[in-house]
Amino acid sequence: MLTVLLLQLVVVVACILIGSRYGGIASGLFGGLGLAILVFLFGLKPGSPPINIVLIICAIISLSSALHAAGGLDYLVGIAAKILRNNPKRITYMAPLVTCFFSLLCGSSYVALAVFPIIVEIAYKEGIRPERPISMGLLGATQALTGSPMSAATAVLVSVLAVYGVTLGQVMLVCIPSVVCALMLAAFVVSHHGVELDKDPEFIRRRDSGELASPAEVKFEAIKPKAKIAVGVFIAAIVVTVLLGSFPSLLPTWEVGGKVTRLSIPFTISLVMFSFAALMIPLCEIKPGKIIQSSIFSSGMMAVISLFGVAWMCDTFFSNNKGTFITFYQTYFSDSVWLYAVGFFIISFLIASQGAATTIAMPLGVTLGIQAPYLLALFPIANGSWFLPISGNMFAAIAMDRTGTTGIGKYLLNHSFILPGAITCFGSVFFAFILINLFF
Repeated sequence: MLTVLLLQLVVVVACILIGSRYGGIASGLFGGLGLAILVFLFGLKPGSPPINIVLIICAIISLSSALHAAGGLDYLVGIAAKILRNNPKRITYMAPLVTCFFSLLCGSSYVALAVFPIIVEIAYKEGIRPERPISMGLLGATQALTGSPMSAATAVLVSVLAVYGVTLGQVMLVCIPSVVCALMLAAFVVSHHGVELDKDPEFIRRRDSGELASPAEVKFEAIKPKAKIAVGVFIAAIVVTVLLGSFPSLLPTWEVGGKVTRLSIPFTISLVMFSFAALMIPLCEIKPGKIIQSSIFSSGMMAVISLFGVAWMCDTFFSNNKGTFITFYQTYFSDSVWLYAVGFFIISFLIASQGAATTIAMPLGVTLGIQAPYLLALFPIANGSWFLPISGNMFAAIAMDRTGTTGIGKYLLNHSFILPGAITCFGSVFFAFILINLFF
């Protein structure tokens, strides 16, 4: 019995690692392969596919892509550029705040990549080591997803903890301040980390060899006429989502067989997002084809497949072996919240997807009997993608720093994001444990 379980675990871990090695859509495809092996070779009953989560992501992607097609994202990036350029000396602190805002608003860390060239430009001109604001900017973009009302991870958490009375408002009140405080703490540490730019050997080599040219000022195209309207519709969608998610009594109910049921949070988020995306088309005169052509749409659909395959495979593995895991945990590690946290972190950096990690870990935490406030406080651990330098965002950030200060070290884990990632991720958990005492 134990041998069979370990073999199944090897299949699951191997598929996750191989998928992560290739990146992108490969994660989901190898997750599907692992699921097929578990079903056909080991005879496991397929678990529940994450239909609700996929539905939410599709709805959010549709709205964000419509915003992009209408020019609303370009309008917001222009505002972000002004904020950053007005505070050049504080770029290490401002960069994560700006990228955090983008991710909170849009529910995707990919959107924040639009401001990275501006961060590099400002840091270089100010003689600030670009590694500092770039690493913090990336962490601001990813860490904000655990708290964003637009992210799949937050939607999963709310749907899992809703049975305990946890609302979207409570999640935001705990997670957003925790993330911001942790980001500022990490920015303070990072601002003193590494040699100054004019003393960095790699920068000096590139500059003296003529390999490095001063980054040109990032220019923006004219804002589309309906861009401001698109931003207004987008913000209205967020406000409605937060309102309905924070006050479940506003949701419609039905009586079926003498039992009253209420519209679920996943369905609520999906309906709101799809509705406002539809309204944006006539109000902002968007051609539907432009929505599909958006880079947000393509990256989002890739995330859908990745989450679907990996989450379905892991749910199949855990649901078929639930009794064994519960018995083992309760026998040897009863009431050990921190052991669960370690497992959650391992899942998060192996999968490198907040939504998929939350889909796997949160129901498992409930099954193990961990209290809802503790699960909420541990939610920021879902942002473990900073641990291994394998994400597309990391490579994009490294490529944008032409000075060579941002990179992956000789020993893999000594990369530019490891220090700010650890402080931000675990710092968010620390602050969240303080805040749950105020709201629970």
